[in-house]
Amino acid sequence: IIFQIDRKNTFLFINSVIKSLTGFNREELIGIPGKPLALIHERDRKRVHREIVSVLTGEILISKDLEYRHLLKDGGHIWVSQTTYPIKDSIGRIMGVEGVVRNITEKKRLLKEISDAKILLERIFEGITDGIVLLNNNLQLITCNKSAERFFDLSKNEIKERNYLDLIEEKTDCVQCVRSKNNSKQLPTGPHPWKGRKVKVVNLFWFPVIEESGAVIQ
Repeated sequence: IIFQIDRKNTFLFINSVIKSLTGFNREELIGIPGKPLALIHERDRKRVHREIVSVLTGEILISKDLEYRHLLKDGGHIWVSQTTYPIKDSIGRIMGVEGVVRNITEKKRLLKEISDAKILLERIFEGITDGIVLLNNNLQLITCNKSAERFFDLSKNEIKERNYLDLIEEKTDCVQCVRSKNNSKQLPTGPHPWKGRKVKVVNLFWFPVIEESGAVIQ
């Protein structure tokens, strides 16, 4: 949607895309005071109004990618992203604003699905009773679950302070196990020099994270 609004919050121009996107006809909107803000969801209206006023007063040169909910004629709404810039007369006075509105409803839906999936995976990861650690190629900890924290009696931040080999007594066997990329081995851990803990015996399972090219990244 391309639009122009004067300083009195009235549409001077709006292109025909408004009909296909929202159900409103141009004739229902152009020249009627207050219509621009009336099309914005009430929860977003004040925020969008403040942004437009900032452009009208010259406080900001351009408002870019402002996201809000745009109302539809049938009572629903879509998510849009709006970029707004000033309309100036021949001597540089700001007479109104012009802008472009893009429909980002599908983008918002996909982002929510990704966020929900991430939350679910984090809950599964944290809920697994076995200790899980994710290491980079230098065996530095990237993250671990709560079971790993309990096992080592260390927080994630404390574990990050050390290379994973610092937690393993038989370092040579551990390195061989890790480098095999697809193997498991029973290894003792500790004692941790800064905790003085007793040795525990664990089964270490190593699974590589591989890119499409075949390179091992974690």
